[in-house]
Amino acid sequence: MGLDELYLILNAVYPTAYWSFPEGEAPPMPYICYFEDQSDNFGADNVVYHHRKIISVELLTRTKDPNAEAALETALNNAGIYWEKTSTHLDDEDAYECIYTLEV
Repeated sequence: MGLDELYLILNAVYPTAYWSFPEGEAPPMPYICYFEDQSDNFGADNVVYHHRKIISVELLTRTKDPNAEAALETALNNAGIYWEKTSTHLDDEDAYECIYTLEV
């Protein structure tokens, strides 16, 4: 799966942007931002044989929103994507953020 296909899955749930929406153009919450965070490659003999991208998917809501989380998790599960989740409150944005980490 590539980033384009992942975008289609995420955007079917909530408005989605790679990294961030342009300044002043973010839609009302909930919305999603995603980005390639790092890689987890497999290799030997100084050669990468298999490249895996670690993607962070950020779900931003005004408050803790179990329904929004469930909608995103259902979409990821239906697409066969394994994920791990952490969450935090963003004081500077007065928002709640769930971060889903996955590999593509």
